[in-house]
Amino acid sequence: MAGNQEIYEKALRAAENFSAQGDWTNALKAYRAAVQEFPTDIPALLGLSDAYFKLQQYQSTVRALQHVLKLHPAHGQALEKMAAVFTHLGRADQAAKTYVYAGNLQAKSGQLEAAVQFWDKAIEIDGNQIQARNNLAHALVRLGNVDRAAHELVQLAAAFQSRGDDAKARQYLNAALKIAPDADVALAALDALEGGESIADALLASTQAADDEQLGWDDHVSTEEESALLAFSALDTEEDDALPGSPREEVVELALEELANVLFEESLPDLNLAIPKSELDMLIGQAIDLHTRGDNADAIEVFETLIQHGFKRPAV
Repeated sequence: MAGNQEIYEKALRAAENFSAQGDWTNALKAYRAAVQEFPTDIPALLGLSDAYFKLQQYQSTVRALQHVLKLHPAHGQALEKMAAVFTHLGRADQAAKTYVYAGNLQAKSGQLEAAVQFWDKAIEIDGNQIQARNNLAHALVRLGNVDRAAHELVQLAAAFQSRGDDAKARQYLNAALKIAPDADVALAALDALEGGESIADALLASTQAADDEQLGWDDHVSTEEESALLAFSALDTEEDDALPGSPREEVVELALEELANVLFEESLPDLNLAIPKSELDMLIGQAIDLHTRGDNADAIEVFETLIQHGFKRPAV
């Protein structure tokens, strides 16, 4: 049943006035009154989350933002606020994953420049964020900034070398040289890898030699695809740090990563699809969203629809 509009508007005005005065205790009471009238009102819920945050009631802040995201999963402001809460709590991994998730949603809707901003924030929080760097490199190629894309691919190569995976590191370096054949940083990194030396050290030396020169935009856009999976991380708002996943969970995560990667593929020549790629992307995005929110019954229906339309990759 609809709430009382007059009470709602009066409470919201009072909440905004209290907020402007820094009186967060009374602002919280007023926002609660507004939400009580219209529990699905986004401005009131966002204001409520701000008041909770200012009063250091962080779990309540998360719950208010979760409510917003349940109503509007792609709400950029709510996702940024959620990441800020995680950052404040020292939960860098969850903050970074939130920015990756937000970037993926923006990319899915075609807003690559906005996606880049979110992935950049993820990397600022966690420089070893493989998922964000992979997504970022792919988007930068699409946007024509191949120099910076190559730089991100070299960063990924360094990360995989540090894990002892020289084969994956080489794949990323080869991808960097395909999109930017004359990139000094990629050439230096490849020399380091072949010589058994540190890519990270070569990257640092190359960066210093460039004297912090800003990487520019290039009109050339390559269609080469990176070999790594595009990750799609759902929000994790549990109080404790996430425990290592079971084998089943790891397989599911890989499957979701593969599906998310399809959103960036321009065509699927290996499949005989009965629907346009744009429609396929919409269904995949819907399936991933339903799955990550735990709406399994509806997710199954969408997965079955994908199969019926010819999308029969193992990840489905």
